[in-house]
Amino acid sequence: MVIDDVASTGETLRRTFKDVRDEGGKVVLAVLLASKLPVDEIDGVKIRSILRTRLVGPEG
Repeated sequence: MVIDDVASTGETLRRTFKDVRDEGGKVVLAVLLASKLPVDEIDGVKIRSILRTRLVGPEG
């Protein structure tokens, strides 16, 4: 399991998943305090967050 504070683009999570896998580990879940991601899964790993943020306004 990977635990992080905030995910915006998911790039840090992707790199972390890769590092864990490169060392022989298996990531089965990522838990976040807040997620700005529009998806619930990255590279086959389920993403769960306490808060989900969304852009509000004409661009959202």
